[in-house]
Amino acid sequence: MHLLIEFTQDKKRSDYKNENEWFVASNQLETILQKSFLSLLVEEIKPQIGTVNETRGAALVDFIIKNEIEFNERKYSTGIQLQLNTVKFFFVISDKYNESKKEWVNQVVSLMENISKDRRINFGYKKLNKPTKLTFISISKKLDINYWHMTNLKEFVLQEIENGKKITKLLTRQLRNDENY
Repeated sequence: MHLLIEFTQDKKRSDYKNENEWFVASNQLETILQKSFLSLLVEEIKPQIGTVNETRGAALVDFIIKNEIEFNERKYSTGIQLQLNTVKFFFVISDKYNESKKEWVNQVVSLMENISKDRRINFGYKKLNKPTKLTFISISKKLDINYWHMTNLKEFVLQEIENGKKITKLLTRQLRNDENY
């Protein structure tokens, strides 16, 4: 109970439209509801593999596009991630993520940056998110609204997965042509 009191002190009752919103916020149920919502989305997108998780209290879903991409004697995956109002195309180590090092993908940074600037690949991924500590690099775009407000969410995600497949094909082609590969 002490944690609940501490949490609700940061939130003001006046910030919420009604008792239902206040109940959800004061009992820290936002993330649980987001995860439930995203789990239903994953079921609708099958057979595409989706994984629901969270960071900093906001639920997210990853849809893996391609596994087992070999680069510098390690295996990586690409995918699409949806969280709040952001969509990311990512390149990540396939196993032992917590033991990975950002240096492992130094060569991929410039490739991802080029993809984000390439006008021929106009999927809207403009921001390069360099790895900070571990091997996760992405390019992202902001949406006008949070995903749960979208009336065509399933179709939107399916289109982003198709876009991600095209980016994956381009990226893997570039990785194979890399002199160090």
